[in-house]
Amino acid sequence: MPGASSTRQILHELASLLPEHRAAVEDYRRHYQRRVRDVVAAGMRTGEFGVPDARIAAFALVDMLNGISAWYHEGGDLGIDEVSDAYVDLAVRRLLGGVPRE
Repeated sequence: MPGASSTRQILHELASLLPEHRAAVEDYRRHYQRRVRDVVAAGMRTGEFGVPDARIAAFALVDMLNGISAWYHEGGDLGIDEVSDAYVDLAVRRLLGGVPRE
């Protein structure tokens, strides 16, 4: 898995890639977007998530997770445990309308 700066470069420099490399990155992006959507849809079927649209929820989750690379810096005023706990709460309980497991 790429580090934060690599992820940021991949996400923001797609237009600079050769067409075959851009296509490979876009395929990968669609794959993980689809996997997130499938997880959300499974949670909707079991009643664990209360969102009306798995696709939109998956886009929001992936954007939220990818966006962290733009602002999080190791050694800053927020620790990774604090950020990950807050993101789980935001994603699972608030965005997806589910109850986090204790």
